[in-house]
Amino acid sequence: MRPDAEGLAVAELLSGPRGRRLCLSLAGRAGYDVSQALMQLAHEMDPHPRTAAEVAAARISNGEPPPPPDSISVEEFARLLPYRAARVLTAKDIDDALDVAVSYARYWQAPDGEDVLAEHPAVRSALEPIARSLLSSPLTADWPAPASPRQWRVAWDDARPRGLPTGSLLREWADRTRADEVRSRSARPVDPGEGASGEWWSIPGGVPSTVGVTPRGFDLVEDHLGWERATVMPIALGEHRVLELRTAEDWAALCRAHPIDVSASRRHDWFRTTGRDGAWVLPDWQAIAGEWDAMHLSVSAYLALAGRVIPVDDERASVIAGWSPDTTFWLTEPPRPDGPAQQWRRDDAGGAWARMR
Repeated sequence: MRPDAEGLAVAELLSGPRGRRLCLSLAGRAGYDVSQALMQLAHEMDPHPRTAAEVAAARISNGEPPPPPDSISVEEFARLLPYRAARVLTAKDIDDALDVAVSYARYWQAPDGEDVLAEHPAVRSALEPIARSLLSSPLTADWPAPASPRQWRVAWDDARPRGLPTGSLLREWADRTRADEVRSRSARPVDPGEGASGEWWSIPGGVPSTVGVTPRGFDLVEDHLGWERATVMPIALGEHRVLELRTAEDWAALCRAHPIDVSASRRHDWFRTTGRDGAWVLPDWQAIAGEWDAMHLSVSAYLALAGRVIPVDDERASVIAGWSPDTTFWLTEPPRPDGPAQQWRRDDAGGAWARMR
């Protein structure tokens, strides 16, 4: 990677809250002192500190509360990172940190303490060497790749997809979204900080999705429900029209071309997660289905874009929420399976996936 391209890639990764969380998670594995300082600062910055402390304590000491850490400032923590985190990253390091980055995405409440810490300018700057090491690793070379020609459709815990055709699902979503927006204008409180909530995701629920890699794709799911079994069906991408969402402008262009106003219905949730109060829009997926068969978000694009405020124009913005890395969402009927289904199961400890047949 050329020096200028490397710098741009690092900046793009750290522009996204999920990318920053990934790098902070890697930094937290650099030593006990770093992990203790991270726990302390995340606890102090978390809007719900009891939850953050319990999660961090369990992660560091297997449920046994660690001794109280020495006090440290954000600036001291930032100065510590480049020296302690300078090491070769293993596949397990990267996979575990990526899982954390995806698992802790939440668009219906304020970011947790570690996300807040990663956004601090001093910490964000200190994460640059970690991001550079990550992106130069051969283990992440496929992260910017487009949708794989071989895709896998996943059914969780023997669940069956809704019986409606994809076109009907999109029409139902568009009608419901517009009706919810009209209702929210009068029913929701004006103050964006009030506790109102509703739909926060950016893709219609129930539309088919596929992943490019198994079993990695089983864990890289936002807001997952702790599934333990997966039925996986192979499909070939073929000649289907797949739009690669590589940049914020790609998403903004969809919003400008085919907008659905969600300013009132998404206002409170997206204010909590981004801090922005203003007009919000989403792409009208029903209209876009006439131009594209599917949308793909690579691992790199997900880390840079998910959960970030994406300006659409001078007044409106949007958020990519409820997506997952290296996932393809279908706006038309996906291809039929071209091979036998596979059965996968997570082991009893909630760890690795194993293929059963």
